[in-house]
Order: sequence, then C-alpha cells, then structure tokens
Amino acid sequence: MKIKHTLYIILLTASLIPLYIFASVMIVQNNKNTKSMMQENLRFISESTISSIESFCEARRDTIDMITQYEMIQDAVHSSLDGSISDDDSISYINNMLWERKTHCDFLQSLFIIDTNFNIVASSENITASTSDYFAHADSDSLNGNFIISDAYQRLIDGEMTTVVAAYSGIFDLNTQNIIGYVVEEIPTSYFDNYRSNTTLWENGLLYLIDNNNFFITAGNPDESTSDSLTDANDNAIWQKITEHLSCTNRSNTSGQFYFNVSGNEYAIYYAPVHYTDWMIFITIDLSSYQKMKTAYRILLGTTVLWTSVVLLLVHYLITKKITKPVHLISGTLENVQLQKNYALRIPYDKNDELGNLSNKINALLAYAEANEVHQQEYQRYLTKKTQLDPMTQLFNKNAIENKIHAMIEQANDTHTRIAVGFLDIDNFRDYNTLYGHQEGDRVIRFVASILKENIDGIVGRNGGDEFLFCLAAVDSKTTIENEIRTVFEKLQEGLINLETGERMSIPCSIGIFAENGSQLHYSYMVQGADAAMYQAKELGKNTYYLNYN
Repeated sequence: MKIKHTLYIILLTASLIPLYIFASVMIVQNNKNTKSMMQENLRFISESTISSIESFCEARRDTIDMITQYEMIQDAVHSSLDGSISDDDSISYINNMLWERKTHCDFLQSLFIIDTNFNIVASSENITASTSDYFAHADSDSLNGNFIISDAYQRLIDGEMTTVVAAYSGIFDLNTQNIIGYVVEEIPTSYFDNYRSNTTLWENGLLYLIDNNNFFITAGNPDESTSDSLTDANDNAIWQKITEHLSCTNRSNTSGQFYFNVSGNEYAIYYAPVHYTDWMIFITIDLSSYQKMKTAYRILLGTTVLWTSVVLLLVHYLITKKITKPVHLISGTLENVQLQKNYALRIPYDKNDELGNLSNKINALLAYAEANEVHQQEYQRYLTKKTQLDPMTQLFNKNAIENKIHAMIEQANDTHTRIAVGFLDIDNFRDYNTLYGHQEGDRVIRFVASILKENIDGIVGRNGGDEFLFCLAAVDSKTTIENEIRTVFEKLQEGLINLETGERMSIPCSIGIFAENGSQLHYSYMVQGADAAMYQAKELGKNTYYLNYN
C-alpha cells in the first residue's frame, strides 16, 4: 500500500509540475496574444471607420467639383461679382438643379452657390441673393478653393436650431483659374451617427468624432442615439482623460494609442485626424474584458491542479482540445492573413465556448475587412474612371487628354515619328443654347463628341465648353490627316435632328491641326500650333479646317 501510495505521489508530482509549468506558459502566451489581438482590432476598426468617413468626404468633393464646372454657374457667379443683373431663367434653373440634388441626397440640409464676397448666387432654399451671415463660420483654409468640411455650427432652419457642418470647394474661372466663388453643402451632424452605429466595437467601446473646437460631431457607443453630448458619467470621465492627453499633444496630423484607468477599468484609446477636415476621431475599448479572461484562465489552472491527481489524462486531453488547438488555429489564421494579405481566410473553429466566440468575432471582423477591401477596390476603379472622363461626353476630360498627349509627344520624340495635334471649336455654339435651350446645346456637344470618337484614329478629349482636343500619332502623310478631317466634316454637315423643329441641322465647326516630326517637341509648342491653326480656320470664314503640316 505504501509503495502504491508513493508511486502515486511520484507520478502525480512528476506529472503536475510539468503540467503546471506548461499551463502557466500557455496562459501567459495566450494573454499576450489576446491583448495584442484586441489592440490590433482597435487599430483596424479605427482606420476602417476613418477610411469610410474620408471616402464620404471624397465623394462630396467629387460631386461639388463637378458642379463648379458648369458654365451656367460660372456665368451666374461672374454676374454676381460684377453687380450685373443675372438672367432670372438661369438662376431659376440653377436653383431647381440644386433643389433636385438636395432631394436626391437624404443627408443634405441645403446646397448653396456663393461668390467670393459671400453673396448667395443660388440656393436650394427659397431665399433672396444677398450677403448672408450663414457663412460667417467659414474656415479660412477653405477660402483658397481646396475642398474642406468645416467645424460644426448652428443656424435656424425651418424654425429650429440645427447643428450642421459645411462642405466647401472653390469655383475657379475656366480661363484665368482665379477663384470666383464656392459651392457649399450643409450636412446635419446627425448624419455622422451612422458611422458610429455601424462601427463594431468590443463591449463598452466608445466612438468620439470631434471638430477643432472640441464639439462632438457624434459621440457615444454604437447603440446610443445621441450625437452631440455625453450623458453617462463614465463616458464623461473617459472624455476628460482624452482632453488631458490632447492638451499635451499637437493634434495636427497626429495619430496613436494611449492607455488609462477609469473607475478601476483599463481603457485603450486609438486617435487619428480625419483628412479633408480639422476633426479627430477617438475610439476606446474597455480592457476589463481582457482582465476577466486572464482571471478565468487562472481559475482554470487552479482547477486543473486540484483535479490532476484524479483526471490527469482527461485534463491534458481537455487542455489540448479546448485551449491549445483553438489558440493555434486563431494565431495561425491571423498569421496567414498577415502573410498572404488574404481577408477571405477564416478560423476553422465554431465551438460554443470563449475561444469559439472569439473566433466568431475575429471571423466577423475578417468578413468586414474582406467586404471593405472589395468595396474600396470597386470605388477606386470608379474614381479612376471618373477622374479621367468628361461626364457629359464620356471622352477624356481636360487633365486626362493633356496627360495622354504629353505621353504621345514623348513617344514621337523617342521614335522620331510625325505627330498631329488638333483643336475643334463649335462655331456660334451659344446660338444653340439661346435658340433651343441648354438641353439641345448639350445634345450638340455629345453629337460632336461621338463624331470625333468614331472617326479620329487617335485620342479625343473635351478641353472644356464647346472645344475639343485630339491627337494623331505616327502620321504617315498629309493625306491621311485630311481624309480623317474630311470624314468628320461630312458627318458634321449631315448633322442631327432638332427635337424642337424636327428638322435636320448641320453643325458648323472650325478645326485647326498642327503636325510635325518628333525630335524635341513639347506639349505647349504643339498645342499652341493647333490653337493658331484653329483661329486661322476661323479667319477663313469658319466651318472649315486649316492644316499646318511641317
């Protein structure tokens, strides 16, 4: 009996000590991995939220920049600056257009066109065009024309004080490139509650989005409805810690993490600026859940040691199955995600326990990251197309056609081949707008664009207004150019059916082409030559072409 008892003690001791050491190491390592994952989760969620807000800002910037390019708006702003009387029909048309845009965007409160003297030129609201104090809040950085979303402010709308932010972008004169006015969108701060409610945070997580005056754009946990104040005492205590940290930090272009304790709980904070604004975002997580997990593992260790003498093999089996394997699966999956940059990977563990819940949360986060990555890729493709194409004609826009011609000139210089650059200007284009309206004028522009695109064996773009720019590479003879231009003229003379009169009308245009062998050519030289050739066509009586073939 004593021998059996001694052997049992030896076996128990020999098994318990290694097991205790092994379990202790596993718990420490697991605690480190768990905390690291929580911190990485905080950083990733914060950056994803910021990315979503900045994508919204970029979408507003693109929409506003498109509005600034309308010729009718340019004319109205010039009239406002000159003090001349604007065409009531034009102003009414612009007001209706702004109202339509507002009604199609649920988050827009109002949409304004103002000149550099802050006179209201046009508005989605029914107000007179006079100097308004609505824009006394204007951020000085926005006065240079660059897109920016302002700090929050309040103004009386429909009899109620409403908190809004303003998205600004400058209107630049198409000829002088001087700033002449601004397009302003007012957005209620309540709209940004959507970003807070759509953010997946750990238990007791908080999101604060503040402007440069420390005004809450939105604040609280994702389930709260409040957006501009904090009512919970614990939330206010956390905010006090944040403001203390801000007072010691230069908030401009600053991001990072810091930690503090409130009411006995440890919190982690990630903060960063939001591009296109003077705002900052703060996202917090309560690390007490991590502390609870660590305590749970300590209890598990004590229980394991207590029952090892009876169920040593069972405990070993359970540890292997319930802890070691899941942690290995989690860390292995995350490592593969990091190495392969593949957010489609998932943790193959679906048990209904703590690590199973953690696996599910991480899998949900990976699914969110995967969907966000796909969305970002699709949106990037959309932006690339949008920044290169003219929205009306689907030809290259001014910047894109200039870049394309630059590249073609460089290639001509390298290969010593002839290149031709041409301008096309629709003669007396204003008459179409005056006689038939702007819709018919737009049809004419689209018609000319389609003729050029179908018949020019090169690249074609809209230079602005009723002017088009094209380029032919590796031109082998003067006849080749003339044949293409004659085809264009024949198609233009055939014209299109006037929707108002039902009659076919030809589209007279003046075209200038400048061709020269590549050697030391440069963009401005070729474009000036084409421009001079076009004006030579104008002097010849318009509705013709002039080819300068060197």
